Amino acid sequence: MAGRCTGPERPPRPEALEQSKEAVRLGPDAPLAHWARGLILTQTGENGEEALEEFQRAVDLDPRSSRGFAYLAMALRQKTDLEGAVRATRKAVELDPDHTQIRLLLANLLHEKRDWDGALSEYRSLTERDPGNPAHHVWICEALRQKGEVDGALAACAQALKLNPNSAVALHLRGLLLEKTGDLEGAESSLRQAASLDPNDQALRQNLERLEKLNYRPSLKR
Repeated sequence: MAGRCTGPERPPRPEALEQSKEAVRLGPDAPLAHWARGLILTQTGENGEEALEEFQRAVDLDPRSSRGFAYLAMALRQKTDLEGAVRATRKAVELDPDHTQIRLLLANLLHEKRDWDGALSEYRSLTERDPGNPAHHVWICEALRQKGEVDGALAACAQALKLNPNSAVALHLRGLLLEKTGDLEGAESSLRQAASLDPNDQALRQNLERLEKLNYRPSLKR
């Protein structure tokens, strides 16, 4: 999903690693020095454990930094500690409840944990803040689909497609949901539209081929 809370996109210069180490040595009680070194370690892939320690040190020194807790959460996620990542992100949301990117991070982590109720709550909160964003409605659709609430999921999907008729993800989800209702022809049509928009999605292609086989009706020989 788009909109994740991430660091700078450009990779750090080779000397940045040593410079960040020196900054921490000169300012061991400066949260920014630890936060910056954690980012550089993460971007270079040098040492995930050390990056985690730097982010933890940063929030220990500045427990009011929502961004610090968000980066700590992402470091914990990289270590596959989803429970810890969720706790850190909840703290970030508590500190800055109106930060859309952090709330999206929390929603995505809950989705990854398959906590559909928690994820749905966060996605709906995002939708209240930005109702015109079709992606928010797609996420609500997926969470409801996972909960088995087909009608609600279809309604969310319809809203997403109203805002963005060319959303391959929404069309894919609508096809899967229509299949659940027994409307196999409608499901195939929706998946076919999605595949025309995103021909490289292998899962989508497989679902379309499966529906085509289900809908295949050979003509009777006379």
